Amino acid sequence: MNNPKHFYVDYTDKTAVNPKLTEKYKSIIEKYISLENKDILDIGCGTGRLAIHLSKFVNHWYGIDPDPESIKLAKENIKNLNIDDRVTFKVGKFADIPFDQEFDIAISSNSLHFEENKEDAFENVYNSLKSGGYFIIFEPTPTPHGWFSDKLNEDSPDFNSTFFEKKVEALNKSYAAIKSQDLFEIVYEVMPKTNKNFQGNQYHAILRKVK
Repeated sequence: MNNPKHFYVDYTDKTAVNPKLTEKYKSIIEKYISLENKDILDIGCGTGRLAIHLSKFVNHWYGIDPDPESIKLAKENIKNLNIDDRVTFKVGKFADIPFDQEFDIAISSNSLHFEENKEDAFENVYNSLKSGGYFIIFEPTPTPHGWFSDKLNEDSPDFNSTFFEKKVEALNKSYAAIKSQDLFEIVYEVMPKTNKNFQGNQYHAILRKVK
């Protein structure tokens, strides 16, 4: 079975970038926050899809991902883009965030539900943000229908309902953690209806550090 942690990434496609999707992310973010000259922490950066399209607006983009192959490809993807001076990629996950109030914005794209300890994940992000900083979350919707389950079926030949139920449970824990934590206030939140369009089939939230 393919590693489900990275079912969004086709390693044969070295760009693994969806310009329409990243533009959608940018439009959601910039309704509330300007990316201009900001220091960004990209948690679960994958092969660098967000950095490739959005780093030109920022001061520095720091991407982490637990998969070494993704980080290797992310570094390859930016080689000829003249953004090396403001983009850094490292192997890591929520538990590996060592920063102390260094970032204006932290972005988690389809990563939070993989974390066993959601409370620690939020605390690590909180500690990495400057006063009044923002935590932006994009997560799949917890549904047995639509793009999320289609992609899992496509990439996992022995995919079964038990596996999917575990993914749904993890997603629901993510949403519960977002609601229950007291480190951030919710500025913006959308739970879309289920559909077959990946670009709409996501949970979006923008949180602001409260202290």
